[in-house]
Amino acid sequence: MLWLPLPNQINERWQQDFPPVIVRLFEEYLRRWEELRRARKREALWLILLTLTGALALFVPWLPGHLWGSIGGFGLALAVFYRYRRVSSQVYHSFVNLNVLHHHLLGKLEVGFCNHVGPCECADEFRHHVWRKYHISLYGDPPGMG
Repeated sequence: MLWLPLPNQINERWQQDFPPVIVRLFEEYLRRWEELRRARKREALWLILLTLTGALALFVPWLPGHLWGSIGGFGLALAVFYRYRRVSSQVYHSFVNLNVLHHHLLGKLEVGFCNHVGPCECADEFRHHVWRKYHISLYGDPPGMG
């Protein structure tokens, strides 16, 4: 997955070229993006662990004389399953938060975020800069869906 800088790593030129409201909103967007990326990695780890403990719970009962091992394996698989559900819920929550923030950012870009009196290209310049630097599209498609 693409590495994105943390909000404190955005350079000063970026902050001077665009209004502070949009810079802060985009910094929050990058922070939430990174949070979603970490949560998805954690979810994948727990899914692998769930698969392994599930296989253990399924195959240990076939071994003769391992009654307590099968009960323990089933209990462990059940505990891992509940933990996986909690982590999966956090991933969903982060995904929804990122989509809400994405639509908020798109709304700011549609309304116009600069103080120019006449027509200007500030919003398109910002979209182009974000696409070129971060490979994030602000042209209307939701994040993670493309």
